[in-house]
Amino acid sequence: MPWMRLLLYWTLPLTVAGTCYVAQSETIRRAVIAVVSQTSQVGCQMLCTADANCQATVLNASGTACVHLGAPVADPATNVCPATATVYVKTETNCGAIPQGRIGDGYTPGECSRPTDVIGDLATDQSSPPCGTPPASQQRIVIEYVCAIQHDGTHITLENYNIGVAVWDAQVGSWYIDLVDTPTRYYFKWAKCVLAPVTPLTPNCACAPLPTEPATAGYSNPSAPVMNTDSCCTSAYTQMSYLRVGDPSTFQSPNRIISCTMGVWMMIRTNAYNAFALSAATCVD
Repeated sequence: MPWMRLLLYWTLPLTVAGTCYVAQSETIRRAVIAVVSQTSQVGCQMLCTADANCQATVLNASGTACVHLGAPVADPATNVCPATATVYVKTETNCGAIPQGRIGDGYTPGECSRPTDVIGDLATDQSSPPCGTPPASQQRIVIEYVCAIQHDGTHITLENYNIGVAVWDAQVGSWYIDLVDTPTRYYFKWAKCVLAPVTPLTPNCACAPLPTEPATAGYSNPSAPVMNTDSCCTSAYTQMSYLRVGDPSTFQSPNRIISCTMGVWMMIRTNAYNAFALSAATCVD
């Protein structure tokens, strides 16, 4: 909401509970505990926050790798570096709230979508679904997926889950998608709502065959669903395993379409809109 954004700008400095990073110049020699592929300070720091042994971070000179640093070296004969370096030291005190950034300003399409496929910004007021509920005339084309540029520069495709929300993390200065039913947060730098092309634009945007699974207890006659068709199964029920959200479940088959969407298999519920990324689907009686 606009008033919420203004509140963040005009009430600084705020403090927020949690972990943040303070840039400081030092000649302290620290133990190197990990070197990971990463191109941004925010991404580097999120990885450090998840590692209890990481006390500070620094990007390498080429900006392609994140170095996780541990405790200062204890030996006074070797604990001083020959040159000063700027490192980002982890702290849990006096963490300032970072003003909310715009969610889509720096977005550029990846190889699986085109500028003409972009249909708008995600909701920034934590309303759901993040890309809204699509009109019935467009549901069969599997629409409005969140194409997010992560802090490592790669693109991902997430479902427009009907209780998912986009949230600003004031501690690290990043947006993330909260799919609500899963503890995983999908942090990203920029994102847009994208109408996924019906035909994959490159081989990398195609989907591998969607696996089927044995029928679960109480069901029988497992078979493969038909893609891009409503309903995806002529049998009474569709058994699904989800890529991100929820436990495997079985539903009545009508009003469900399964389509390859920018490299991810998606199931769309058409009578009461929802979207799920799938890892397997099976028709059963």
